[in-house]
Amino acid sequence: MQKIPVYEYDPHQKSGKIYVRLTEGLFQNLRRLISGSLMLMFFATAWINFDGQQIVLFDFFNRRIHLFGLLLSPKDLFLLAGMMIFGATLLFAMAMAYSRVWCGFACPQSIWTWVFIRIEDLTEGSRNNRIKADRNMRGMNLVRRILKHILWLLFATLTAVTFIGYFTPIREIATDIMQLNVSAELAGWIIIFALLTYVNAGLTREKVCLHMCPYSRFQSVMFDENTRTVSYDATRGEPRRTERKESAAEGRGDCIDCKLCIHVCPTGIDIREGLQADCLACGACIDVCDQVMIKTKKPTGLIRFKSANAEAGKASPVWRPRLAGYMTVMTAMAVGLGWGFIDRDAVLIDISRDRQNLYQVDNRGLICNDYQLAVENVYLEQQALSIAVAGKQYSLSGPQQIQLPLGQRGEYQLRVCRQDDTNPSRAVQFLISSSDQKWLADTTFIDPAGMH
Repeated sequence: MQKIPVYEYDPHQKSGKIYVRLTEGLFQNLRRLISGSLMLMFFATAWINFDGQQIVLFDFFNRRIHLFGLLLSPKDLFLLAGMMIFGATLLFAMAMAYSRVWCGFACPQSIWTWVFIRIEDLTEGSRNNRIKADRNMRGMNLVRRILKHILWLLFATLTAVTFIGYFTPIREIATDIMQLNVSAELAGWIIIFALLTYVNAGLTREKVCLHMCPYSRFQSVMFDENTRTVSYDATRGEPRRTERKESAAEGRGDCIDCKLCIHVCPTGIDIREGLQADCLACGACIDVCDQVMIKTKKPTGLIRFKSANAEAGKASPVWRPRLAGYMTVMTAMAVGLGWGFIDRDAVLIDISRDRQNLYQVDNRGLICNDYQLAVENVYLEQQALSIAVAGKQYSLSGPQQIQLPLGQRGEYQLRVCRQDDTNPSRAVQFLISSSDQKWLADTTFIDPAGMH
């Protein structure tokens, strides 16, 4: 039988600094595949251009959002809100099916924390080496510690620049940085976000998940008896074998109390104590325990994803009515969002009457109102747009034809005069039309008769 190392439990593991041991295995490979893909998407997407335009850019200064070839205006923010609600519903469905797998496999806080742990492992060595180094922070140990923090800050700065690049064109930011022409405002934002990343992923780590993230506190509301959680099989594992000579003793469980499941846990919990809010469901304890079981020639699965009903020997289906309800809601939301994106207005119209002069009388004796018309071309290819006013009783003075490039906003001064007093209607309707579409904007007309 291969020798299994037994590590002493560090009393600071739970109450103080957590020294995380890196491990390998099925769930760690899956986690790295998912987190690596998401991280690559984060760093690469900001650099992709389509037709000369960054494909994802929240350009709030110019009141538009570029989203994978779509141009959204402030009036389309409800679509982004719908996408966020859809994501939250998906999160609830995932939690009900497999507990906190989002936290363990895809949450940005967890992804960046694991990257910082990996940097720590590369610079300062394994878990045991880091524990020893903390007791003697001199010489090369101090050099390695300084190198670790330098790499942390560099990665945090790269993260900050990329994040800001989704709100300001990242190529402009990169050019300014290379030319050492960074404005004080941009430098300030980079420093702020870099420090936040450095503190969150490097210093506080699991404390963000335990004390700042609300998800760990209300996740139990979404659980039921069929929810798969990371569970320790106490029936099989207890009583634990604490001495090597007990390895073949009758009546002892399969757990050899090596405490590796604690050492690999990013939040420092002992999963053998039962389900805890601190568990991120990252599967690290499952992978390391399976390795120990293989070495001790015992069946794997002492720690695994398992539901309460499965532990009790009852049927435990993954697909159940509550999950079907979540999927139904998500399907309806997806259809609604799809229709919302398809049915967006190509041109946005905003009209306001001159508040300084309610009405004027021109040299012909006609009652006139002045208006300011704002037209924004959201996604219509550049072409001539016609401006008119509906109704024979009104005449329009001002631009009748405009050329509005894609993504541009134009403001125009217009005057409407009432030609016919036989129809006292105060409604005015502006008509904006292209070669094949038309858009209407309603407002009111004020004259002295209407004020009495």
